[in-house]
Amino acid sequence: PGGVSELNKYIKENNKAGVKGKATVKFTVNADGTISNVIVSKSSNRNVAKAAEELVKKMPQWKPARQRGMAVSTDYLLPIVF
Repeated sequence: PGGVSELNKYIKENNKAGVKGKATVKFTVNADGTISNVIVSKSSNRNVAKAAEELVKKMPQWKPARQRGMAVSTDYLLPIVF
């Protein structure tokens, strides 16, 4: 809820790892809004990858995508800069 601006705010407020770098995280937003299948596809180093993975796993529930009026699971690719 809140769109991209709230997502960016969440990332800023919850980056407590103290690492610097970039990571790209792929994950699934399930039909019930939960997050699963979190995979770091790219990162500048191992510490950044771990921090990005933990950050995504702790995200609050999302509003799922809808197709023909029904909630559906969707894959999402998120670049994160620490």
